[in-house]
Amino acid sequence: MHHNLYGAISIFATSMNNFHFQLGTNPGFILACILIAAGVTYYFYHKQGIWSKAVHYILAGLRFLLVFLVCFLFLDPSIQTIKNTIEKPILAILVDNSSSVGLVKDSAYHKQIIEQVKSVKIELQEADIDVLTFDLSGKKDLDEVDFDGDVTNISAGLSGITSAYQSRNLAGVLLVSDGIYNRGLSPEYVNEQVPIFTLGLGDTTVHKDILIHSVKANKTAFIENKFPVKVVLKQRGFNKRKVNVSLKKGDTIVVEKKVQLKKAGVQEVIFYLEEDVLGMQKYQLHVTPLEGEITGENNTRNVYVEIVDYKEKVLVYASAPHPDVKLMKKILEQREKYQVDIYIESISKRKITPEAYNLIVLHQFPAKSSQGIYLEKVIASKVPLLFIIGANTDIKRFNNVNKTLKINVRGGVQTDEVMGAYNSTFDAFQLDGNYISNLLNKMAPLEVPFGEYKFATNAQVLLHQRVGSVVTDRPLVLVQQNGEIKEAVIVGEGYWRWSMIEYAENSEQRMMTDIFTKTVQYVLSKDDKRNFKFRTVKSEFYASEEVIFQIEALNSLREQIDNVSIHLDIYKEDTLKRSIDFKTGVDKKSYEMGRFAEGIYKYKSTAIVLGKKINVSGSFTVKKKQLEALNLTADHRVLNQLSSNNNGVFYRIENSASLSDELIAADFKQIIHSEEKTMPLKELWWYFVVLVLLATLEWSIRKAKGGY
Repeated sequence: MHHNLYGAISIFATSMNNFHFQLGTNPGFILACILIAAGVTYYFYHKQGIWSKAVHYILAGLRFLLVFLVCFLFLDPSIQTIKNTIEKPILAILVDNSSSVGLVKDSAYHKQIIEQVKSVKIELQEADIDVLTFDLSGKKDLDEVDFDGDVTNISAGLSGITSAYQSRNLAGVLLVSDGIYNRGLSPEYVNEQVPIFTLGLGDTTVHKDILIHSVKANKTAFIENKFPVKVVLKQRGFNKRKVNVSLKKGDTIVVEKKVQLKKAGVQEVIFYLEEDVLGMQKYQLHVTPLEGEITGENNTRNVYVEIVDYKEKVLVYASAPHPDVKLMKKILEQREKYQVDIYIESISKRKITPEAYNLIVLHQFPAKSSQGIYLEKVIASKVPLLFIIGANTDIKRFNNVNKTLKINVRGGVQTDEVMGAYNSTFDAFQLDGNYISNLLNKMAPLEVPFGEYKFATNAQVLLHQRVGSVVTDRPLVLVQQNGEIKEAVIVGEGYWRWSMIEYAENSEQRMMTDIFTKTVQYVLSKDDKRNFKFRTVKSEFYASEEVIFQIEALNSLREQIDNVSIHLDIYKEDTLKRSIDFKTGVDKKSYEMGRFAEGIYKYKSTAIVLGKKINVSGSFTVKKKQLEALNLTADHRVLNQLSSNNNGVFYRIENSASLSDELIAADFKQIIHSEEKTMPLKELWWYFVVLVLLATLEWSIRKAKGGY
């Protein structure tokens, strides 16, 4: 919903103008202007000239008017205009274009929906109501609605309209939907400031169905090591029936199981795989359809696993158990390429060798309550460090052992509660800034040390501390490079709450996963001294997202080179899908290549940089969100409740004509907008044109009649 979805429109039906004069002085001075004009006129025209009496009176009249208008300017006159504009009522129609509608019914039904919505629109327009149309993906033309959206966020769609038109005469919103949602707030709890009417789509009958509810697999697995793939099945109407569940790679069935369906709820089927091919691998899970299923679209699910041959060893060195430590361990272990060891000083008894690790995370270390048995060895090891600061951190000792951040505290260490703010200028690594910025507004506050923060000049701040609506220069997350060693600092504790809130809001934990994993990747990464870098901003995209490449061409001084010609070939399963030639722009480091269908893609790019031909290759994966296929039973109860809570009415799509009649009968009110404007006569060009014309006309008549 998210790119200027609700643009302004012209909805003004008619306008009326009133104007009158104003004087900056006492109106009595008008008499003085008349007397002066009369005196001047008498002086010049009290005697009859060589022209006729009629011409004499015309000349006297012109002179009187000219002198009066000139004198009138000294009274500081102005014209005040009042423009009254009538604004018609607006009704916004929001069509749910998600594929939960598309999977149940055929294209004829979809066309029927659009025709009925068009009919409602026409009837309302004929009743002098302005009608706007939108769908959840941002399209405004009803003919472009295709019912293939991969998520349904009804609350965001409604709030987007009411926010965009809060200053306009928005009389109500008509939501056309099946009531099924899988993102955002439940429509039952939506409470907007305008009436919300609903038209119910789909079928509320509970049909027989077997579906793959979810697939659980690590994003990465180690080569020639067994790894699990868990398939969660859900069924309705097929109790105790047996079905075949298979896992395929390409056209080959790797493993297959016959499963007896349980009576209710969900059940897991676990496959154990072992892969001997490196790189991204695509597997397809499939449940053989049974007769009587409403659809077979939700019987198949693809899963992608990256097979790697090297594990990065990460030590989390903590002063005490903490939910943030548990969260970081969970996030890193979701990627098989990380081996995470936890050392809790108050619990662990084993000896550790810092040099055996690729990264050490110091959680609230140095600690107030501990000397840190291995801390000196950790610092001396030159292993890259990631510091996480909390209430138990000894700030003075922390200032001595890190090279990124200094916190000046006075007296005893006090804490402050702050929110986060994304730094849009951060470019040490790529993140979805818009997603993070929107989500940070909904997060719980973090507890951070209170004091004066000073960070290294070469450090980059990813997140700033925000107090209320004020974004401070104090950092929450920052990274920096000191020679060949990179270092990062995460300030505060309570990030586990952020993860829980994001899951409740969006049913995923993408923000904290990206922040933790990419910060770790940055600290672990080695400096890339190449003159040409070409890669995707992330390794996985959804089919509904733009695939974006990040490009950097540098000279020997590591300065950006512009206007570099690049040739790019993108392949899917060895078939060339796109071949593109383009040039780098001024200060432009990213390029959108459009959307791609689901699958594994490989790319090869060629560029001439500093006279040298450079080739770069890589891969990315495009996945399809399958949330819409998990529930295909329309929920009109939700729509009814939504309308009831917002002074609207619920109708089924078949009764759209009755809803049109009710909307017209509601007699939505027009609004009159008044605009007042004052213009001094001395600033109006036409007034001086009139003066010049009067003087010219008098002079011309006198000359024509033989005068002087």
